[in-house]
Amino acid sequence: MNLKILSLFLLLLPAACSHAQEYVLELHGTTVRIRSADGVVVEYKPEFTVLSCDENPDKQLRRGDFGYRPSEGQTQGLLYNVPTWGRPDRFVADPAQHVEDGYDPETDRAYGPDRTADYFRAAPCIRLTARSARNEGDRIVWEFEPQPRFTLRTTLSASRMPHGLPMVRMELTPTREGWYSVGYTGAPAYPLDQTDEIWQAHIWSEKRFPNRSFLSEAFRLSVPAVMVTRRGITTAVVADPRYIPFTETPPDSRSSQFGVTVRNREGDAQPILFAPVLGNRDSRMRAGETFAFEFYLYQRRAPLLACFEQIAREVCHFSDLRRNTVCNLNATIENMIDYCLSPHAMFIDSLRGCNYSTDVPGAVKNISGLHPLESAILTDDEHIFRRMARPMLEYGLSRERFLFSTNDRVKGQGTSSRLNGPGVPVTDLLAAYTYSGDRSDYFLSEARRLYDAGAVRSLNLDYLSYEDRWLNSLALYCATGRREYLVRAVRDADRYLDERVARRQTDYSDRFSLGWFFWTSFTNQWMELLWMYELTGHRRYLDAAHEGARYYAQFCWMTPVIPEGTVRVNRGGVVPRYRRDSTKYVYMRLPEADVEAWKVSEIGLTPESSGTSAGHRAIFMAHHAPFMMRIAALTGDRFLHDIARSAVVGRYAGFPGYHINAGRTDAFERADFALRPQAELNGHTSIHYNHPLSHVAMLWDYLFSDVYYASGRRIDFPVEYSEGYAYCRSFIYGAHPGTFYGEKGVRAYMPRGMICSSDVQANYLAAYGNGKLCVALVNQSEEAIETTLSFDPATSFVDPAEVYRVRLWKQNRPAGSATLREGRITVPLAGRGITALVIEGVEVRPRFQHKLLADSGKWRTNHTSVGFEKDRAVVLDFGAGLRSVYLWHEADNSRFVRTRLHYAVDGKWSVTDKTGYPYEYTVELPDDASRFEYRFEALRPDGSVARSATGTLHK
Repeated sequence: MNLKILSLFLLLLPAACSHAQEYVLELHGTTVRIRSADGVVVEYKPEFTVLSCDENPDKQLRRGDFGYRPSEGQTQGLLYNVPTWGRPDRFVADPAQHVEDGYDPETDRAYGPDRTADYFRAAPCIRLTARSARNEGDRIVWEFEPQPRFTLRTTLSASRMPHGLPMVRMELTPTREGWYSVGYTGAPAYPLDQTDEIWQAHIWSEKRFPNRSFLSEAFRLSVPAVMVTRRGITTAVVADPRYIPFTETPPDSRSSQFGVTVRNREGDAQPILFAPVLGNRDSRMRAGETFAFEFYLYQRRAPLLACFEQIAREVCHFSDLRRNTVCNLNATIENMIDYCLSPHAMFIDSLRGCNYSTDVPGAVKNISGLHPLESAILTDDEHIFRRMARPMLEYGLSRERFLFSTNDRVKGQGTSSRLNGPGVPVTDLLAAYTYSGDRSDYFLSEARRLYDAGAVRSLNLDYLSYEDRWLNSLALYCATGRREYLVRAVRDADRYLDERVARRQTDYSDRFSLGWFFWTSFTNQWMELLWMYELTGHRRYLDAAHEGARYYAQFCWMTPVIPEGTVRVNRGGVVPRYRRDSTKYVYMRLPEADVEAWKVSEIGLTPESSGTSAGHRAIFMAHHAPFMMRIAALTGDRFLHDIARSAVVGRYAGFPGYHINAGRTDAFERADFALRPQAELNGHTSIHYNHPLSHVAMLWDYLFSDVYYASGRRIDFPVEYSEGYAYCRSFIYGAHPGTFYGEKGVRAYMPRGMICSSDVQANYLAAYGNGKLCVALVNQSEEAIETTLSFDPATSFVDPAEVYRVRLWKQNRPAGSATLREGRITVPLAGRGITALVIEGVEVRPRFQHKLLADSGKWRTNHTSVGFEKDRAVVLDFGAGLRSVYLWHEADNSRFVRTRLHYAVDGKWSVTDKTGYPYEYTVELPDDASRFEYRFEALRPDGSVARSATGTLHK
């Protein structure tokens, strides 16, 4: 065999270096060896596979069978829709059936024996190997034998694109009309046990290998690639991102122009790309009309995660583009809190919960009472505490699960009608105990009970939570300071590192995954590992969290590539709707507008989950963003930093609903977006009324984390951890004082309207202490700005008649002093920079925070039961003027039609009635109270009366 060598100099700017990288293509017969400057040599064969058929192969999304066996008690299994092909089936939806948000009855069902999800079985296929190869200038031409149904011509050449990867062009010309798909199947292939890891969006990562050759269509791909790593060398097939165009309607299955699979016909790991997708419109071809498609061959001596970033940056041009738009983040948070307190947010006071009608009519659901508690503290607002925080904490103590209905016939998503709590994670109980100043012992005692018993509970959907895990050991240490909990946390977390983090996952059996649905299940527990690092300082936990965040980044959109300039939105004066066929919803009307494309891009966001990813393309609840920003501050990882900013900055001025689903629109960024009827909102996004408070908690977390990053960790407030459920995890603030450029013991303090910035690019974080008011400003734009801060005297305690000395820091360096006069000061901010102010002589007098901090004594007996229908009486003690007794029993309307509570505070008796389930009561306790007594008197349906013994609580 004569050796022919063709040297092609292809420019590439790797993420780790700035010099150009050279590729040398060596032609050995028909096979090409590509040699890159990092010393990697990879052999690519001229092998292609063509699928063809005469009749429509009827592509339909269906739930895949991934060989996953649900654990005991689990009903849903691993939910993910994949394209299938075969005999058409008929499906008629029941118009009376309520469909949970994110689901489609036509696609969210299994496929029968007359359909297949294996792409190589979707139609008759033929594998072609080039009979010859020749050089034509700067390209190699592979020649194939003509086939009865088509001819194939392919070339390998120097790319003319900026990323400069070797490019393959496929040209298929049918000789008869039909349905066609051509794929490149010549990249290196290896048995799975010889690989380091693989990646095929969305659910196949690490070494979780698909049990069939499932096709991931273009609309599923966060980057337009499929990858295999072996012995430290990653190879990939990468489509040109122009095949996932930035259109008015986000990508979907029908518009996907190509697909990828990592499992070849023999069952080995191999990067494979097919175009078009068989069954999509462009796969139907006429005789004599040529179909062409271009893709790239990628190789690098680097781990797969590093290659993912390089493809994102160099091929998809991912970068940090966003800035604030109509307001700063502080105004967004304030607007969202106002929304939460308004009737639009559907908080049902009588049930202590948020209306959940979008998914389960007749039910209420909360995520965590810690979220409004945090907002109440940070904004110094007692009304939030009384209206939402305390009732939601009570809900968590009494309800059996997150989702509750008074009607026991409501069963959707595992709804419970029992008051057999607590129905929140152990970590939430312990954080509530800490926020109460260690005064509300019931939170701690229930957490210990569940932990010591090694309880296994199902609180959300059918996912199991193991209460003796290392995370709860860590939370118990954080709440009590007892070292034995820390020792156990470290021991069990190290075992977790060995058994889970250090081993590439090959299946979906991780018992700590909390159910294979949300993306947090598919990675290690990187958010929790970050907290472990925060409390122990052990670098191994930060390293594991960093790696987990990098894996989570694979679920973040890097496509479609954001075009320069503007795009047209709201065509025809209406906001695009994703539930177009339903008569239940009405169109939202907004004027057509030309907006900068980056504003309406999904880049940096994720789909909701594996089970709803086909419908919920990009959700605004980006709880990953603050954690990524904090890890970026600790590691210098700019990729995580840029993803975090892309997910949050400049997206909305008020609550934006849940997701981007239907089309490009600027509706979401408007402060009044959610101030509309549910029927109007749910056609364009979906409104889950339990989300806004958790969304606010995420934004607080992001604000603190952004300042933590920008200040080089010199502004740092200790965190508590709110686990909530699903991916709704946040670090929460306000329980502990922090540091501000050496000022110790300062407390975060941001009442609504306290500071007004003349430039919307300036987000601020404020704190007080030591006779000073501290303010950090972070510029969200690339351009340097100058902003004037105006201080509200009623909340900032900056007297406009006084002159204040201000110490300044610019870019984390002392920058002298300035003067604040008439309640205003003008300061500069570098592009994406930070300026900090310490205003001396300001004595902040909080109206709510000081009550939490007051030493009001502790009730020695602060929870009890009289044995009446499993009743409980619990003192919730959050400080001066913030003490109450929460009482409930478990009997429902089948047992009683009315319950009367007799109670006495220091011997003075009162009576209150409750007609109808749930039978629960909140009784305020004066600060000087020292004794509380109670008893129940209940009326049965038959008219008889049940009476309880008397219970007592006392100081």
